[in-house]
Amino acid sequence: MSDASGLRILAFCDYFSLQPSGGAERVAFEVYRRLAQAGAQIRLITTARAGELGPYEIDGIEVRPIRGHDLSSVTGSQLSLAPRAMSAALRLSRSLRPHVLHASSIHFQTSIAAAFLHHQSHCPMVLTVHSASSGDLPPALRILTGAYERTVGRFLLGSSSGIITVSRAGAEHLLDLDVARRKITLIPNGVDHGRFYPRDQGANLSSKPVVLFVGRLVTNKGANVLLDAVRELSGGDRCEVVFVGDGPLRPDLERAAASAGQAGNVRFVGRSNDVAEWLRRADVLVLPSFAESSSLVLLEAMASGTCIIASDVGGNRELVDDGRTGLLFSPGDHRALAGVLEEVLADQPLQARLGAAAHKASLTYTWDACAAATGDVLIRAATTAVRRSRRHRSP
Repeated sequence: MSDASGLRILAFCDYFSLQPSGGAERVAFEVYRRLAQAGAQIRLITTARAGELGPYEIDGIEVRPIRGHDLSSVTGSQLSLAPRAMSAALRLSRSLRPHVLHASSIHFQTSIAAAFLHHQSHCPMVLTVHSASSGDLPPALRILTGAYERTVGRFLLGSSSGIITVSRAGAEHLLDLDVARRKITLIPNGVDHGRFYPRDQGANLSSKPVVLFVGRLVTNKGANVLLDAVRELSGGDRCEVVFVGDGPLRPDLERAAASAGQAGNVRFVGRSNDVAEWLRRADVLVLPSFAESSSLVLLEAMASGTCIIASDVGGNRELVDDGRTGLLFSPGDHRALAGVLEEVLADQPLQARLGAAAHKASLTYTWDACAAATGDVLIRAATTAVRRSRRHRSP
């Protein structure tokens, strides 16, 4: 990474917390803490619930929460409104005098504040995009997502001097949104191999196989597809299914499991601060999402040596080499998923082979590399803006 010492970054990321759990928030945390260690000064605007609004510092990141209104229970997907984001951005910009703005998602409300601040202050903005094609989403969500990306999304993309994507599928999606190729930098996500690692060989932690889902319980993550697939399995209670995560769909999923007589074999444990331990306990990790660019859960499962079954969408097929490091199924097809689950649950040597190959493949993904490459993009945006400003001032 180029020298980040003295670089002042005003960062924007919805849902950031002391223990970030979502993908974009986790990436922001892992990147910013390393940039802070390298000498950058980082202030971050995030959304929070009432009672969580006090400023705090974590690993050198100065966090400034503002009130956010969570709309996920209405939309079925992650969405909040942050009407005070712009005023907070202006206030922090005056005190920090940032060299560069960095927004963490095309779908975050604080990213809109970052774009407006860019146009008002002319401070360069870099946008990280964690999404890929929405073509496999359920129809209503697909229409809403497409409309947003072609209006607000294009405003954000057009406001950015540099755009980071986390996968080739994400880069292709950006090109479909008419982003110039020269503005796009591909920077893969990382994984903490000190935290995520395989369990001891031969360890038997459960009386029957554990099938694990990790993620927000929202429409696009496809938790209902896994629940429907489990109903199709022969043998009834042959496995335990554990949902780690929370969200607006949890009550509906719990009712569906109970009504289908699955309550004894399906557990909903809510949010967990120990996903690594769950992955080591699991025999199979299922990611049935309808859209992904580069899933941290997949990378963490790979590092944990867990057998993976994932939907054949976007970045999933970049991380999972079907038949070698995991198995893929057609998105939304619960019967196809059930068939793959049947195959894997009946073949422990297959589980072990896929998990070992996935672990080996995961070793190329590190947070140090991700942070260094992101730092280079931010520094380049800041120095380019300075050069342009000096040229404009020249007689």
